[in-house]
Amino acid sequence: MEWSCGVSYHDGMRIIVADQTGSVESVELASMRTRGLPRAAKRTRLVHISNPSKLERVHADEYLAAFGIALPSSLQATHQVFRFQDEQQRHIYIPALAFMRAFFQPFQQVFPIAFTPGNVDLLSYIDFSGTAPEVVVDDDQLRKQINDPRCSKRPYEVLRWLQLSRSAKHCAHSVHLNALDGRIDLSLPDGLARFALHGLRTAHGFFVEQVTLLSIETSADDSVAGQPEQFFFHAGADFARPAQTSAPEIVVPQRAGGHVRVTDSEWEVIGPLLETQERRRPYKHDPRTVLDAILHKLAFHQAWRTTLPQESTLTVHVLKSCFRRWSIRGSFDLALSHLRACRTSC
Repeated sequence: MEWSCGVSYHDGMRIIVADQTGSVESVELASMRTRGLPRAAKRTRLVHISNPSKLERVHADEYLAAFGIALPSSLQATHQVFRFQDEQQRHIYIPALAFMRAFFQPFQQVFPIAFTPGNVDLLSYIDFSGTAPEVVVDDDQLRKQINDPRCSKRPYEVLRWLQLSRSAKHCAHSVHLNALDGRIDLSLPDGLARFALHGLRTAHGFFVEQVTLLSIETSADDSVAGQPEQFFFHAGADFARPAQTSAPEIVVPQRAGGHVRVTDSEWEVIGPLLETQERRRPYKHDPRTVLDAILHKLAFHQAWRTTLPQESTLTVHVLKSCFRRWSIRGSFDLALSHLRACRTSC
């Protein structure tokens, strides 16, 4: 169990981290993307809708006690914790670092620059020359990633929100200002936000370890465009989106003999369509085997569990997750279009 205690500038910007044994170390800023918050053996998930700016600021003692962390007396508690009550009158505790990861970690570039004076303006700017303000990405690597049809558009939506919402922009800049004082803290943005919260549930409350920002609605007063806006950071949060994963509507082209498995020549084209530059680790399961199983399920309208290949470690969860991810990203539609073109012409 770890806890980020504060920021140090002794040797560049470093984060002071303590664990439940009382030992303290200084780590690089980049480590905060994965370190500095406790993680329970058994976590609970809940979805909550509220205005983050209305949350109460409280001391970290109760949060730390829930995870059995006792800070050395020499350390000051400079990591802010926020609290609110849900509909069941249950106290929910959320540390500032969990919010930072939710707001600034959809891609690697944003999280570290939140601790710099330039902040999100180093990656983008607002173009006011048109009829409506437009956020322009000013980073070559990020622009290439966003324009790649295989990649998620969530990074651009996050930048739009951070630039077009006054309170979100202030939230981003507040991270750096608090870090200058040695604090891990931020000014929470205004708007009706929908969060997925993961954490430890006890008799004393719900102690959040991970926050996922699904969507947020901002008011006209908060928008530089002068009108209310909705930002969706997860495809499932946009109820008006087309149902891209509706299996009964999908027709899978078959090869002669009723086979649906992709051939070597088909896979040479389809394989790269399913890849994404965001992935940093190798696949645990062969993507081609996963795709074949999904195609078989859709073509013959079988249950997911009956499509699992024999002597395979594939699970229903893996098939459903890959199908949903590829469908939302549009990769699955591209793969089907190629299969139709190939198998119709044969």
